[in-house]
Amino acid sequence: MNNSNLNKVELLAKTIRGFFPQFDVWIKKIKDPRMVNKNTYHITTMFWVSVFMFILKLGSSRNINFRLKENFLNNFKNIFPILGIIQEQNEIERIPDYGTVIDLLIQFDENQLEKIPRKMVRKLIKSRFLEKYRLLGKYYLIAIDATQYLKFHEPHCENCLRKKIKNDKHGNPIYQYYHYVLSAKLVTHSGLAFTIMTEFVENESMDVEKQDCELKAYYRLAKRLKREFKKLNICLLFDSLYPNQNVFNLCKKNHWQYLIYFKEGAIPTAYQEYTESIDDKNRWVDYVNKWIKREYHWVNGIEHNDLKLNVLYCHEDNIKIKKKKPHPFLWISSFIINKKICHELANKGGRLRSKIENQGFNSQKNEGYNLEHAYSKNNNAEKCFYHSMQIAHIINQLMQHNLEIKQIIKECGSFVNFYLELWMDFLKKIIDPHFIHNIMHNSFQNRLDSS
Repeated sequence: MNNSNLNKVELLAKTIRGFFPQFDVWIKKIKDPRMVNKNTYHITTMFWVSVFMFILKLGSSRNINFRLKENFLNNFKNIFPILGIIQEQNEIERIPDYGTVIDLLIQFDENQLEKIPRKMVRKLIKSRFLEKYRLLGKYYLIAIDATQYLKFHEPHCENCLRKKIKNDKHGNPIYQYYHYVLSAKLVTHSGLAFTIMTEFVENESMDVEKQDCELKAYYRLAKRLKREFKKLNICLLFDSLYPNQNVFNLCKKNHWQYLIYFKEGAIPTAYQEYTESIDDKNRWVDYVNKWIKREYHWVNGIEHNDLKLNVLYCHEDNIKIKKKKPHPFLWISSFIINKKICHELANKGGRLRSKIENQGFNSQKNEGYNLEHAYSKNNNAEKCFYHSMQIAHIINQLMQHNLEIKQIIKECGSFVNFYLELWMDFLKKIIDPHFIHNIMHNSFQNRLDSS
């Protein structure tokens, strides 16, 4: 099947069906909170409208009304078999408006949606699409980090976090109200960042004495992560907030490896022992090419309470870019480090923690997903939209990294142009019903770029 002859709606359909042939089964298990036989739109239709809002990067829920119009509906109906939407929905005359979608999501159990990205990633693992990205040929890399995604001058809901930003002219405190989310994303050296688990950082009520925080959210997330992926070989990637005894003990208990960004002030005694223990036996210099030099050194077995910590240092110098300062990296690791693995631990391990920020949060904030936009005034609906965004982000990344589709994206000039043309194809081109029948009943292979 030659992708160059397909319109972009067909490329999207082929991506969803090829990577997730059971998607229809997952969606049909979602429980509808509404009264039976009182609804114009089936819940599967509503689900996919919320996801397509992010696949097509509409930017706001209101744009469901203005950009998913009648011509969009025709192609939307054509790919119903792939999306698992029941045939009876072919009778609908228009796309549900944004108010109808929000009314449903206000009632919806957001935990049902939170499971879908996890099922998607589990399927990718089971199908061995992600095997080539494992650290040391064994460990899947899961980056843990949090980001602020909403902020307000007034309380948005009773779960808002708050921080004092200044005093007014009378000396009264002025607060900013905000929402934080902690995410666990499976990351790869090729630039993929798939959300597998989400924990919202929020207060139980406005009058709590001590607010929720990222570390508390991590301990909640860690319990679920172990429950959902009991036997998966995992290496967690953390920033400098996480080097503490509780995190170390939890990783040891769960048989997780880890690489944690290490700063001098985090564990002063361990840092001092590291600096005093450096010697030439545990040092290695690697010339990546004639421009880039990387220097490594490491210290194993630093005693900290009842644990032994290992520290890895990587210093990269690029002489071609004169303005670029040498960038040092330092990690605490559960791996016993040696010359054979120090390069991979650093460059295909610890340094990939930035993927959760760049290919994860920053992509969703700045590349059309509009993460920092309040898609609803209702907190539960807003969470549901967040999960829909993660589903769409996984699908879009699989298109962007698909070897057969990458050239088409390149011909479009940019990702922005590709998704604009995808939307235009929904409106102006008719998908071939025979194509849908073929990919529903014939096997084919999608391949991911591993460069």
